[in-house]
Amino acid sequence: MNVAILDARVGGGRDVSNSYMVAYRNLAVLKSLLGADLFINPEDIRFDKDYDVIICGFGSTSCEKELSTKFLLQNSKARIFWLIGDYEQSTFAPLFYSKRQFEVICTFGDYKIKNKMMTNQNVININALLTLPPNKPIEKKYDCIYYGRWRPDRLDYFKQYLDSRIHLSTASKNMKLFHHNGCNPKMVSPLSWAPRRETLNLYRSSLYIEDKFSHQFYTCLGNRFYESLWCNNVPLVDRSCIGTMEKSGYSNFDWHIVDNMTDVIDKCNEIKEGYTGALESWQKEAMIESSNVKDEIKRLIYGN
Repeated sequence: MNVAILDARVGGGRDVSNSYMVAYRNLAVLKSLLGADLFINPEDIRFDKDYDVIICGFGSTSCEKELSTKFLLQNSKARIFWLIGDYEQSTFAPLFYSKRQFEVICTFGDYKIKNKMMTNQNVININALLTLPPNKPIEKKYDCIYYGRWRPDRLDYFKQYLDSRIHLSTASKNMKLFHHNGCNPKMVSPLSWAPRRETLNLYRSSLYIEDKFSHQFYTCLGNRFYESLWCNNVPLVDRSCIGTMEKSGYSNFDWHIVDNMTDVIDKCNEIKEGYTGALESWQKEAMIESSNVKDEIKRLIYGN
């Protein structure tokens, strides 16, 4: 079976193997899992091969439209899937230009996507794909970090936590948005995800918060939860996320719940003394979950 993963962006020249973008890192895992051809740059798209399955990536406003649409139309008999990792993700332009029917693979279950061309909504925790066995422990240099882009639906939590006692790793274009909305953390560069040399290894803990949308509509645990586990980094979870933790199947989380930065610092002091809560048991559970997710994806794509 020939499988293609299509997520070409305008401009080309992108290297998935050297990217900090979580979407690209997830696609790289899918490529390996399914033995798929991955098209990230327009010049990569193959028109000399017929495909049985095409997985449309997460998409963006910089999505390459002309060649990608042509590719979808050429492979008129292929089953089409669209990956949706975020409820804010609204479009994959070539998919809609081609007017092809498709199935969705998404990370939220209670919220129903409305699209007349969608034939099925498959809820699979794509975020667990990145799970790795824990790294070899190294000396921790810093206490707590939050990392990621600006998200308006997290503003209340950003204002609650992001002060001078926590590090924030984000792209430079996002920094002014945090500052202009009353957040004053210590800004650091985007994290490196070089295998086994990830910057996150240097931190004792990381802050786990979610959008208010996810309080109402269950959304699978985010990539950052799994990233923290393999980097021996203890997730500290805002109280508003208890519902997600309960539905995710990860138990023994009471110690990890925090309400403010004072709680975070207190937990970091305990971590310095050697207490890491449920980290070790979660590392084992995450490896099992990741294996199950990979099996689920293969069954869906291969049809058995």
